[in-house]
Amino acid sequence: MNIKGIIKFKKTDYGEVGINISNFWKKSYKLVFFMFFLAVAFWGSYLCYAFLFNSTWSESKKNAYNNSQSKSVEFKEDDFQKLVDLAQKRRDNYSAPHQPIKNIFQPYE
Repeated sequence: MNIKGIIKFKKTDYGEVGINISNFWKKSYKLVFFMFFLAVAFWGSYLCYAFLFNSTWSESKKNAYNNSQSKSVEFKEDDFQKLVDLAQKRRDNYSAPHQPIKNIFQPYE
């Protein structure tokens, strides 16, 4: 039995394939871009809906959030007093009378 006689292959001209693809693209590129734009717009709308309007927390997440927010702030009075004293010292130094700096260009005597 001769297989070559049963199955016949048609030679493909790759130049014609490229021209056909190019012609198809020229005719339908606007439709392709429009479909891509619609797909991205619908996907973005779905993500906005899912994350903004349809978000839910489980009870364990709610409890963990409430526990983290209920912690009180510890006031460190000693550190605060050190900062107040430092600010007062700077204010006193600034308000002190101006003391001229020695002229470094004047020769020694």
